[in-house]
Amino acid sequence: RWSTASAERDMIAQDFSRAKRAQRIDSHAAAVILQGAIDRLAGGVL
Repeated sequence: RWSTASAERDMIAQDFSRAKRAQRIDSHAAAVILQGAIDRLAGGVL
């Protein structure tokens, strides 16, 4: 849920239409999760 909310905020900030957000929210949320894992492995903070 956190990743979906984060993805939605990002997409709203980028001015995605509601329809585009609905189409892409899952893949964008997955990207948020993967980036968090990469940051964690690299010693960064989430």
